[in-house]
Amino acid sequence: MREQTQREIEKPKHKIRAKVEHSFARLKTQMKYHTSRYTGLVRNNMNFTIACLASNLKLFAHKQIALRKVRNS
Repeated sequence: MREQTQREIEKPKHKIRAKVEHSFARLKTQMKYHTSRYTGLVRNNMNFTIACLASNLKLFAHKQIALRKVRNS
């Protein structure tokens, strides 16, 4: 009984957490962003921002390709 109520409480959080965790997993696996290699906060911030931008562009491109396939079908 307690596990069921705990799941119901955590369900709204789970949907948000899954989106965030999948984004970071994509950064780590596809963009190979495991550790910071530069000294200085500015360079690390710039490197992370570029990796996030590249990841978002890649995701956007895949969604556009999938959308075109649906439209053409």
